[in-house]
Amino acid sequence: EAIEEIRRGTLGELAESYDGQAVKGEVVVLVGRAGAEAVVEDDVRAALRLAMASMRIKDAATMVAGAMGMPRRQVYQLALEMGTLDESS
Repeated sequence: EAIEEIRRGTLGELAESYDGQAVKGEVVVLVGRAGAEAVVEDDVRAALRLAMASMRIKDAATMVAGAMGMPRRQVYQLALEMGTLDESS
């Protein structure tokens, strides 16, 4: 029996809601441009943190940049900074 769950929120809120949880099956994320709101760096960091839990930094940055409509280089630099901070903890 398939179980389907729908969660709505900002990328930061969704990343936080999955923090520390093992996810089985597939996850589909739909990102809308409602009102063309500015991307908040905390949302980018949260999305990167979630993506980097299961992907290489380069792949996570590419995915997050595409989802948020941001330059990949900018997101990659942020991901590198975050990776360095995590390693020094």
